[in-house]
Amino acid sequence: MIELILSGLIGLLSGFGVKFFYDEIKQPNLKINDNPNELEYVRCINDEDHLEYLVYRIFVYNKQRLALNSAADNCIAWITSINRETKEQISWIGGPNKITINVDDYQKVNLFAIRWRTNDIFFGTEKDIFPLRQPHRNPPFEFNLKITCSNGLGDIKKIRINNITWTRSQNPVDIIIS
Repeated sequence: MIELILSGLIGLLSGFGVKFFYDEIKQPNLKINDNPNELEYVRCINDEDHLEYLVYRIFVYNKQRLALNSAADNCIAWITSINRETKEQISWIGGPNKITINVDDYQKVNLFAIRWRTNDIFFGTEKDIFPLRQPHRNPPFEFNLKITCSNGLGDIKKIRINNITWTRSQNPVDIIIS
């Protein structure tokens, strides 16, 4: 009788161990691209104030794992200001506030927008980069970009905007992603 209880207990514990290991290896592997040269920036005109903005987008990847692969479900992008200690949800391209990123795929996040000539930095809403929120001024400006998902670990990167120098021919922002 004791052998039966002991073997049942060993089976139960090993079942929990296998389930824990399985859950760990099937978690999505989200990574925020940390190469500032691969940021996408798009010039656009805001319909409200008719001014030109440069909207910056960053890539978020779900990298393939060695064993099991899993889509990252209910991904949310957050901006956390280091200076102000505020946390705000920002939008994915296309406007949804939650998305799924399949294995070996990526999505883009509207990171921030810069107003032409004034260098005001704006963060988008959970719907889109526009309508504009209160601007942030005077680089250097630091913030964290955090990506979360419901079925795994996300990623977080510190972003620092050092300087903004407008020219029509090149990217005006000196930015560090770490």
